[in-house]
Amino acid sequence: MTRLTRTALTLATALGLTGAATTARADHDDRDRDRRDPVVRTAPAPAPAPTYRVPPAPAPAPVYRPAPPWRTARWGGGRMQTLREEYRRLELSRERFYASWNGNPVRRDRFEARYADRRTELDGRFAELEREHGHGHDWR
Repeated sequence: MTRLTRTALTLATALGLTGAATTARADHDDRDRDRRDPVVRTAPAPAPAPTYRVPPAPAPAPVYRPAPPWRTARWGGGRMQTLREEYRRLELSRERFYASWNGNPVRRDRFEARYADRRTELDGRFAELEREHGHGHDWR
Protein backbone atom coordinates (compact mmCIF):
# COMPACT_ATOMS: atom_id res chain seq x y z
CA MET A 1 0.00 0.00 0.00
CA THR A 2 1.39 3.25 -1.03
CA ARG A 3 1.45 6.36 0.90
CA LEU A 4 -1.12 7.98 -1.34
CA THR A 5 -3.55 5.10 -0.93
CA ARG A 6 -3.11 5.10 2.80
CA THR A 7 -3.82 8.84 3.00
CA ALA A 8 -6.90 8.51 0.81
CA LEU A 9 -8.18 5.62 2.91
CA THR A 10 -7.58 7.51 6.16
CA LEU A 11 -9.33 10.58 4.75
CA ALA A 12 -12.33 8.56 3.57
CA THR A 13 -12.61 6.84 6.95
CA ALA A 14 -12.39 10.13 8.78
CA LEU A 15 -15.07 11.69 6.61
CA GLY A 16 -17.31 8.69 7.05
CA LEU A 17 -16.98 8.78 10.82
CA THR A 18 -17.59 12.51 10.88
CA GLY A 19 -20.77 12.15 8.84
CA ALA A 20 -22.08 9.41 11.09
CA ALA A 21 -21.41 11.43 14.22
CA THR A 22 -23.31 14.51 13.08
CA THR A 23 -26.80 15.18 14.39
CA ALA A 24 -29.86 14.32 12.37
CA ARG A 25 -31.15 16.80 9.89
CA ALA A 26 -33.69 19.36 11.05
CA ASP A 27 -36.32 18.32 8.50
CA HIS A 28 -36.13 14.74 9.80
CA ASP A 29 -36.86 15.96 13.37
CA ASP A 30 -39.80 18.02 12.16
CA ARG A 31 -41.41 15.03 10.48
CA ASP A 32 -41.15 12.92 13.65
CA ARG A 33 -42.53 15.71 15.74
CA ASP A 34 -45.54 16.13 13.44
CA ARG A 35 -46.48 12.45 13.80
CA ARG A 36 -46.70 12.59 17.62
CA ASP A 37 -49.69 13.98 19.46
CA PRO A 38 -48.94 17.33 20.99
CA VAL A 39 -48.47 17.24 24.75
CA VAL A 40 -50.31 20.01 26.51
CA ARG A 41 -49.18 20.66 30.04
CA THR A 42 -51.34 22.84 32.20
CA ALA A 43 -50.80 24.11 35.69
CA PRO A 44 -53.54 23.34 38.20
CA ALA A 45 -55.97 26.18 38.79
CA PRO A 46 -55.16 28.19 41.88
CA ALA A 47 -57.21 27.27 44.90
CA PRO A 48 -60.04 29.70 45.59
CA ALA A 49 -59.46 32.09 48.44
CA PRO A 50 -60.89 30.73 51.69
CA THR A 51 -64.15 32.26 52.69
CA TYR A 52 -64.81 32.82 56.34
CA ARG A 53 -68.30 32.77 57.74
CA VAL A 54 -68.80 35.09 60.65
CA PRO A 55 -71.16 33.56 63.18
CA PRO A 56 -74.15 35.72 63.96
CA ALA A 57 -73.89 37.78 67.11
CA PRO A 58 -75.55 36.13 70.09
CA ALA A 59 -78.85 37.54 71.14
CA PRO A 60 -78.53 39.92 74.07
CA ALA A 61 -79.58 38.63 77.44
CA PRO A 62 -83.13 39.56 78.33
CA VAL A 63 -83.45 42.56 80.59
CA TYR A 64 -84.79 41.79 84.05
CA ARG A 65 -88.25 43.12 84.58
CA PRO A 66 -90.38 42.27 87.55
CA ALA A 67 -93.56 40.45 86.66
CA PRO A 68 -96.70 42.57 86.47
CA PRO A 69 -98.74 42.54 89.66
CA TRP A 70 -101.51 40.39 88.19
CA ARG A 71 -98.97 37.61 87.36
CA THR A 72 -97.10 37.36 90.67
CA ALA A 73 -97.85 34.43 92.90
CA ARG A 74 -99.66 35.55 96.01
CA TRP A 75 -98.34 32.73 98.13
CA GLY A 76 -98.02 34.21 101.61
CA GLY A 77 -99.97 37.33 100.65
CA GLY A 78 -97.18 38.68 98.39
CA ARG A 79 -94.55 38.37 101.12
CA MET A 80 -92.67 35.72 99.16
CA GLN A 81 -92.31 38.06 96.16
CA THR A 82 -91.01 40.80 98.45
CA LEU A 83 -88.55 38.36 99.99
CA ARG A 84 -87.30 37.32 96.54
CA GLU A 85 -86.73 40.97 95.62
CA GLU A 86 -84.74 41.53 98.83
CA TYR A 87 -82.55 38.47 98.12
CA ARG A 88 -81.93 39.81 94.62
CA ARG A 89 -81.01 43.30 95.91
CA LEU A 90 -78.66 41.77 98.49
CA GLU A 91 -76.82 39.78 95.82
CA LEU A 92 -76.60 42.85 93.53
CA SER A 93 -75.09 44.90 96.36
CA ARG A 94 -72.46 42.18 96.86
CA GLU A 95 -71.60 42.22 93.15
CA ARG A 96 -71.27 46.03 93.20
CA PHE A 97 -69.04 45.89 96.28
CA TYR A 98 -66.60 43.39 94.78
CA ALA A 99 -66.53 45.30 91.48
CA SER A 100 -65.07 48.32 93.34
CA TRP A 101 -63.38 46.60 96.31
CA ASN A 102 -59.71 47.55 95.54
CA GLY A 103 -58.37 44.81 97.85
CA ASN A 104 -58.93 46.56 101.21
CA PRO A 105 -59.33 43.69 103.72
CA VAL A 106 -60.92 45.88 106.43
CA ARG A 107 -63.66 47.06 104.04
CA ARG A 108 -64.19 43.48 102.85
CA ASP A 109 -64.56 42.12 106.40
CA ARG A 110 -66.97 44.90 107.34
CA PHE A 111 -69.09 44.31 104.24
CA GLU A 112 -69.12 40.52 104.66
CA ALA A 113 -70.29 40.91 108.28
CA ARG A 114 -73.20 43.17 107.20
CA TYR A 115 -73.97 40.81 104.30
CA ALA A 116 -74.03 37.75 106.59
CA ASP A 117 -76.35 39.54 109.07
CA ARG A 118 -78.77 40.58 106.33
CA ARG A 119 -78.67 37.11 104.73
CA THR A 120 -79.41 35.48 108.09
CA GLU A 121 -82.37 37.81 108.59
CA LEU A 122 -83.77 36.98 105.13
CA ASP A 123 -83.23 33.23 105.67
CA GLY A 124 -85.15 33.48 108.97
CA ARG A 125 -88.08 35.23 107.25
CA PHE A 126 -88.03 32.58 104.53
CA ALA A 127 -88.10 29.75 107.08
CA GLU A 128 -91.03 31.44 108.84
CA LEU A 129 -93.00 31.63 105.57
CA GLU A 130 -92.29 27.96 104.89
CA ARG A 131 -93.51 26.96 108.35
CA GLU A 132 -96.71 28.96 107.91
CA HIS A 133 -97.56 27.42 104.55
CA GLY A 134 -95.91 24.02 104.82
CA HIS A 135 -94.08 24.09 101.47
CA GLY A 136 -90.81 22.23 101.18
CA HIS A 137 -89.64 24.09 98.04
CA ASP A 138 -86.81 26.60 97.83
CA TRP A 139 -88.56 29.70 96.40
CA ARG A 140 -85.69 32.14 96.93
